[in-house]
Amino acid sequence: MRFTRRSFANRACYLAPLCFLLGLSLSAQETSKHADQTRAELRGVLLQTRDAVIRLAAEDDSSGNGSISQRVSQLVESLLYVDDREDVRYLQHHLKKVYADEIRSALEPSATLQDFASRVSKASREKDTFEHDKQLQTIVSQEIERGFIEDAVNAARMIRLPGSRSTAFIDIALAQHRKGNDSQADDAVTAAIHACFQPGTGLPLIIDPPDRQLTQVASALAGGYAEEAQRVLAEAEKAVEAKARPDSFDWSNLAQAAIDVGDFPSASRWMQKVEGDEARADLQTRMAVAQAQQTGADETVRAAMKISDAWVKIKVLRDTANKQSEAGDSIAAITTLRLAIDAANLAHERPVLLLHDLAWAQMDAGDRIGAEHTLEVALQENEKPAFGQDQVDAWALLADTFAYLGQFDRAHKIASKISDHYFRGRALGFIAQREVEAGHSGEALAWAKHLSDPDERASAYLAIVRTTIEKLKNESKE
Repeated sequence: MRFTRRSFANRACYLAPLCFLLGLSLSAQETSKHADQTRAELRGVLLQTRDAVIRLAAEDDSSGNGSISQRVSQLVESLLYVDDREDVRYLQHHLKKVYADEIRSALEPSATLQDFASRVSKASREKDTFEHDKQLQTIVSQEIERGFIEDAVNAARMIRLPGSRSTAFIDIALAQHRKGNDSQADDAVTAAIHACFQPGTGLPLIIDPPDRQLTQVASALAGGYAEEAQRVLAEAEKAVEAKARPDSFDWSNLAQAAIDVGDFPSASRWMQKVEGDEARADLQTRMAVAQAQQTGADETVRAAMKISDAWVKIKVLRDTANKQSEAGDSIAAITTLRLAIDAANLAHERPVLLLHDLAWAQMDAGDRIGAEHTLEVALQENEKPAFGQDQVDAWALLADTFAYLGQFDRAHKIASKISDHYFRGRALGFIAQREVEAGHSGEALAWAKHLSDPDERASAYLAIVRTTIEKLKNESKE
């Protein structure tokens, strides 16, 4: 057969896409192989994490520890991600009863409406009000996530505590609004409003009056469904006016909710009824900033520079700089951050945490050199004697940030300044996370397995597991 130049060219046209597809196939195979290997390694780390958490719970002397409950919950979620139901059962049998009881329902099915119907039936037989509501809130959240929103409404109606029920209906309303189902969303908001008027008699805790609950609902809706937030705000005003003697706190709550919603005329009207110059001035400052944020960055900066409270001024400037960075205006962001750093240096209170936040904002603006200088100032500031938790919090956060910058040895030295094992564990968890993100999982595991304190060991292992799972999830999307 005779081949011409043209026939070779035609064959090349056919072969090129074939080679491209073959390359994609090989790439996908390599990715799949890497993911399988990572999952296999993850199972081994999960076993170490399981034993560390069990040991931590066993050695804790308290009747119940929120931080341990949180770690148990994180571990169970990770085990279920790799479909390791057997080790969830192991936890249920080997943890202290107080923590084992919290994960009794972890293996209950939640894929179909029939699964949820069975779980709702079980929750309805629970006599303890808090446990009853906790189970139903979990069901509502999972049904929303799986798209069973109409069924979630039925579960939400059974929640006994009014605050918990209104929260569930807010979640339902926002989910329906995102789907464009505003009629159903409005019905859910109405149900949340009705929950706020439920009398507190017969309930195992003191219930806030309706107006205060309504302001919380309005603020919760403000960012996701402004129209309905305005309706709830109107109901809150009616509830305040219905009181025999509304106090300054009532009007202050209303004004703050109005600022959250963006109803500045109502906020101005209500804050005139707030007693105390300081409280009124604080509301006026918050409103001025909110108004400026609607007009643009320049106006916000000008408004911020008039704020007397250093912390409020710095936070407003930082948030403005972040928005400027997101908009791609790095030069303006860096200029705004210099104003914030100058204000932090003049602050009478300890500015360490503010400086740390500003350093991250500088990195977001592309000013890494400026960020490193700010971090050095924060480190020096944190060496000063201090009372309370601020100092250890700052050490943990600074350790995290230096690890993010790739300075792992320095991050470990900063963490070693913390004497409390829980907070040092928190710092070590940050460092482990950053190492895994940077592709140094082996190094993180190497030092984690030598940690003798159960708090530190559990924190480090959980961070490694959590970050590895996040990487797997991201890879599966690519």
